[in-house]
Amino acid sequence: MANVRDGSPPPSEADVTAVERRLGVGLPPDYRAFLLAHDGGEPDPAWFLEPPTLPAAAADWVESFAGCGELASDAEYYRRALGLPPEFLPVGTLGGGGGTLLLRVAGPRRGGVVGWWAKDTGYPGGAVGELAETWADFLTSLRDEAVVRGEMHRRRGHA
Repeated sequence: MANVRDGSPPPSEADVTAVERRLGVGLPPDYRAFLLAHDGGEPDPAWFLEPPTLPAAAADWVESFAGCGELASDAEYYRRALGLPPEFLPVGTLGGGGGTLLLRVAGPRRGGVVGWWAKDTGYPGGAVGELAETWADFLTSLRDEAVVRGEMHRRRGHA
């Protein structure tokens, strides 16, 4: 699992509960536990493979995780300005081209982690890719850059 550095001191239980109330939804248990231990920050390692279902699937990295104080305001902005459906919560920034890390907070796939790359990131019309079924699975999938680039090279059929 990734280590998290440069975050703020962990929020209190009351802080997290207040965010859930403001969002109108309970956070998935594994993400809630993560948030109580890490208030934002940068993962190390931070790299992952984009899903092979994307047109130009490549390697990307998590630039930063959102802190407790940012979650509700970020969600409100993404919903109002960008039309993000309420089943998603922006929980991080992706570094390889302006993407956003989303957590499913409602619906049948609640708890799943999704990458969302805007249309100006090289994906015509933007792109959405499922990254993991749970927050814990996503954190476990993060790797060092060299490992992910090697996996990407093999994925593309190079020995």
